[in-house]
Amino acid sequence: MARYSGVRSSSYGAIPWPTNVQWKNAATNQIKNFPDTSSVFIWIVGVLDENNGKCNMEFPAPPGDWTNVNFADTDKHESILSYFDSNNIKVYLQFENGIADVEDCINIVLTKYGNHSCVIGAGMDWEWYGSTSVDDPNETTQVTDQQAEDWEDLVKTYDTDYKLFIKHYMSSLMPPSYRGNLVFINDSQGFANLNAMISEFATWADTFSNNEVGFQFGYDMDIDTLNDYDWWKLLDNPPKQIGDRVFNEVQNSGQDCGVYWVDFTLWYSEIDLLKSEIWYDNFSTDKNWTLDSGAVWERGTPVQDPPGSAYDGSNVIATDLNANYPNNISPMSYATSPIIDCSGYNNVAISFWRHAYFENTSDYDRATVEVYDGNTWHVVFDSDDIPDNIEDSEWTLQSPNISTYGDNNDSFRIRFGLESNTDTSYRGWFIDAVRVIGDVATNYKIEGKTYDKNGSIIASVKCLLLKDNQNNTCTVIDYTTSDANGDYSFTGLSDNDAQYLIYAWKDDTPHVFDVTNHNLLPKETPDTSFDLYLRSDIDKGETSPDKDLRLRSDADKIVGSHTVIFHCGCNGHLSGADATQSVSHGGDSTAIMACADGTCIFNGWTGDYTGLDNPLQLNNVTTDMDVTANFGIFGIENPNYMYRINNKQCVFCGNAVPDYTSTYCDCSTQPYSLLSGVREGAYGL
Repeated sequence: MARYSGVRSSSYGAIPWPTNVQWKNAATNQIKNFPDTSSVFIWIVGVLDENNGKCNMEFPAPPGDWTNVNFADTDKHESILSYFDSNNIKVYLQFENGIADVEDCINIVLTKYGNHSCVIGAGMDWEWYGSTSVDDPNETTQVTDQQAEDWEDLVKTYDTDYKLFIKHYMSSLMPPSYRGNLVFINDSQGFANLNAMISEFATWADTFSNNEVGFQFGYDMDIDTLNDYDWWKLLDNPPKQIGDRVFNEVQNSGQDCGVYWVDFTLWYSEIDLLKSEIWYDNFSTDKNWTLDSGAVWERGTPVQDPPGSAYDGSNVIATDLNANYPNNISPMSYATSPIIDCSGYNNVAISFWRHAYFENTSDYDRATVEVYDGNTWHVVFDSDDIPDNIEDSEWTLQSPNISTYGDNNDSFRIRFGLESNTDTSYRGWFIDAVRVIGDVATNYKIEGKTYDKNGSIIASVKCLLLKDNQNNTCTVIDYTTSDANGDYSFTGLSDNDAQYLIYAWKDDTPHVFDVTNHNLLPKETPDTSFDLYLRSDIDKGETSPDKDLRLRSDADKIVGSHTVIFHCGCNGHLSGADATQSVSHGGDSTAIMACADGTCIFNGWTGDYTGLDNPLQLNNVTTDMDVTANFGIFGIENPNYMYRINNKQCVFCGNAVPDYTSTYCDCSTQPYSLLSGVREGAYGL
């Protein structure tokens, strides 16, 4: 019985297209989710032409006369498949044949890519068999036994170990009786919940119990008003939790089975399959955490039950492995990680699994999670922000927002803190599987000079860098203007195999230049350049004859300026620049300060930017942005937590209070069920 894990890939799914390293990360992270699996991807190399039903192969045509098949000028997949060859990632090649002949498609893709050791077979999405558009899915035509057998025989002429897969969501459209060594893949979606998904997948596995089966999931699409994302986004680790149930409840004894996360949601914040793992600790070995004695911090096997056992392996760190934490912990007692080198990584994030129980609220005990930016510790979780006791009944995944504190930080650290009052204590912290992830930063660049049609250097040429997604769309990457010497550059690029375009213009005359064959030179060795020659006498929308046009569009439809709006929630005001700003595409906004009123406190920004930076300057703005400053009330020196009243009534005791700006209520009634709402400004104090 074999198990496989991986992702499904298409040119129209993961936008922008992941880098080679990110695809490898997806394989690595799936193996981490399912240690007893092998890496397999479902890799689509031919897609349905929505205009005429032909199959668009994403590579140049091999020798032969092919009907109802279109080919690309450049090869989208050769480089990445070579990368998979050397990284032990296997692939099933897929095509969406439409009205093209299935045998032709098999011959085309295996002739083109059958030399790669990563290839283990080929197949089709039967949903698009005979279809002329995406609005014309096949839900009636069944694969005949003879077709299935003939196609499988053809695949095995290229390699006897190759397998043929057929994909659909309706088992009734699969071959009536022929099974051979076929692989049956289910891509159904639109489930009410996870249980409904598992039930349908189990029926599929039972129907083809003697064959390998595979399951695609992770969709975010409305199907008859049902959207899988509505429920899987609530899971701690959606790829793992869904996959675990497939392997445990769907896969039959002796049956080979694969689980594949779909590329449509690979970039979603709930999914970190594309991230690089920088550091991981399940406490199986001593990685030199500093454990303060005040809270009896320990590393070892939990004796208390719950939790009774670790989340990953046998060890955890805890405030006490076999007893409640002590009273009178003061000052805060910490478990502090060793230095974690995050240099060379952007978008650094942390996660850990927690099994905790604290006597909470601000006048009792307090637990924190903090990170170190190289100079200062920052609190990223504070139990004082939670109105009730923390009472975990099971291991829960925690992923606090750490802003940019870890980015390119060679001195990054994490610490967990606890302090307690004079009475009543509970189990405290049990922490396991601490993980730091991020995106690999690079020094790749594209650079050159800008010239006029006569070869004279010209300055102030606007240059927009785009990444060709190979599906008739482009993603804006960056924007710059050539300097007085005509020099321009784009740095920090991460994809060494992307198709890149520069859209350049001056005096409203746009030009498009293909800068694909750049090899993305490292900044240290910029020994070639891409010089842009603008021919101002050509018509708008055309290109100079010595350059390859890959995009036609007026510049003013692509860039210009963006509107940035800063809103102010109650209990505060904004100072500095205008709250509504016009920012050039790729430019930086003017900084603005969030100022709390009276005894209130600034709680952070929400909207198109989240974080605690104050003042806030939004950098490299490439879209309209809308952010809000949030404030809440803040306890002052009186231990009874007096609060300023602006609505003539105390939200805690209900007593009427004169509406004077310096008036407070010092009541002792404190309904904590209201406290968090008050801090979020919900009561308009």
